[in-house]
Amino acid sequence: MVTIHKKKVLKRKVKSRHRAKSRSVEKSAEIAYYYGFTHAVPFKLKKEDFDIARKVLELKEENELEKHIFSIRPEEKVALFRNFLKDNPSPLSQPLMLYYERIDGGRVRALPNEKRFYLDIIGTTKSIAEAVLIKTALEILKDEGYENLQIEINSIGDKDSMSSFMRDLSNYYRKNINTLSAHCRQALKDDPFDVLLCDNEKCQSQKGNAPHPIDSLSETARKHFGEVLEYLETLKIPYKISTDLLHSRKLCMGTIFSIKDTDTGTTLAVGLRYNSLSKKIGYKKELGAAGIFVHYKKGTGSVKKLKRKFKSAKIYFIQLGFEAKLKSLEIVEILRKEKIPLAQGLVKDKLAPQLEVAERLKVPYSIIMGQKEALEGSIIVRDMATRCQETIPIARLAEYLKKIKG
Repeated sequence: MVTIHKKKVLKRKVKSRHRAKSRSVEKSAEIAYYYGFTHAVPFKLKKEDFDIARKVLELKEENELEKHIFSIRPEEKVALFRNFLKDNPSPLSQPLMLYYERIDGGRVRALPNEKRFYLDIIGTTKSIAEAVLIKTALEILKDEGYENLQIEINSIGDKDSMSSFMRDLSNYYRKNINTLSAHCRQALKDDPFDVLLCDNEKCQSQKGNAPHPIDSLSETARKHFGEVLEYLETLKIPYKISTDLLHSRKLCMGTIFSIKDTDTGTTLAVGLRYNSLSKKIGYKKELGAAGIFVHYKKGTGSVKKLKRKFKSAKIYFIQLGFEAKLKSLEIVEILRKEKIPLAQGLVKDKLAPQLEVAERLKVPYSIIMGQKEALEGSIIVRDMATRCQETIPIARLAEYLKKIKG
């Protein structure tokens, strides 16, 4: 089990993007910073991470983990929790948003012409987390030269959803048990969901007519999934619901998504929710968590990929309410394209924690959007020193901020 120590040393593990006036960063990291992620110091996988991962997946043999080759691997998430949760005992009030590169000790090493990195948000169950992960990964891939991208998305729901689905799935496979492989006939006794994941040709023949998890979503899970889709529609991100997009329910619980290059059919990113992992590895509470793994070849575009100077933020973006969150990712992208350094807490919900961060960062200005502003297409710009504020149209925001910053 992973022991969680209440130490306040997270700053040793995470490099704050606000501390220095500027520093050299790769473009992928710079884009991630705009969307609220912090660059985490690389960490190593240990034997205990693999041992716990096997326990999470309920694997009996030591080498059986090798057979479960998922793009998002459980031992990597165990290592992530081991390295960061012990230093942040209250992620529910201060969600972690981490950008980190290849983990030492992983099975697959990145080639010189490849880029591999992870984005994770720990400490929130809100649908904004999936939206931020997808939008950030998309903008990084677009900057790298990928033009025709599509989201495939699915949901296996929460515990209530899975309870209902497992009954339907078990009944279906028991009626068709003679069509399954010997391995899956045995697996059916332990976990019918593993049969659904089986890639054996004999078992695949029955998969098409099997029940789908998305049809068994509870009211809570359906609402969450609907909100994620609403974010994508608001951002005009093309997507399709893919009922074949699945992951082990022992790690995943909720949304699953991928990003594909439609020109080649290559999958460039895979993401999922893994809310149940924290309790399985020894944390006292179940923590909302979602992450995405991005893997692509460098230099597909004509733009040279050089390390750039990333300036510290002078503006903090505060948003309140679902309507404002829907608009928030659009605002971030507008300012990123205009090269206006920005800090924000899109996964935070209440005003006080956001103002507290803005005060701590000592930014001269904050921009504030509530439901009224979101519906009107406007935003409030506040001088943090004088508390004077002005409401302006979103279309004029970048121009206005450039003027007051001088």
